[in-house]
Amino acid sequence: MSSLSSPPSEGSSKEIPITTVEDHPTPRQDTKIPIRLIPYSETPAKFIGEPVERVLKDGHPVRIGRQVVKEGQHVNPPPKHGISAAKGGEQDVWFVSKVVSRNHAEMWAKDGLVYIKDIGSSSGTFLNKMRLSPSGKESRPYPLKDGDLLQFGVDFKGKPEDVYKCVLLQFQFQDQTPRKKVNPQ
Repeated sequence: MSSLSSPPSEGSSKEIPITTVEDHPTPRQDTKIPIRLIPYSETPAKFIGEPVERVLKDGHPVRIGRQVVKEGQHVNPPPKHGISAAKGGEQDVWFVSKVVSRNHAEMWAKDGLVYIKDIGSSSGTFLNKMRLSPSGKESRPYPLKDGDLLQFGVDFKGKPEDVYKCVLLQFQFQDQTPRKKVNPQ
């Protein structure tokens, strides 16, 4: 939400909040919406993986979760930088990370918008650093905008050799439609 300052009237210096177009996702006319999940790091110039590209179709959720890899087990195909679509539907996204639940979240398109919800993960799904639901509880659906940050799980450090990192991604629409910048910093 943006705020607009009005000229102060006698004894008043209130800001009047107004809602702008860029505060709400814009419905798209497509029944298929191409998206990209780009690995994100707050450390500049750190390479952390290849983007994941999917085409979302109305009524067909993409499952997001952890790929279970047992020691010595061959992963087919091997994950690229921790990202794999090796099991489930070809649209599903699986991460090799111990802080991501096996069934962590779902993303889908409906009426031209893209939504995400946590489906009861233990370590949480975050949208722009806001946790969507408590541990083990399913969240309500949240609409996504171009540029939103998605986080699956939280960093965990146990023993010195036990350090597990969350999965942090930036959501983008994959088409070439020009858009206003979301959350400029």
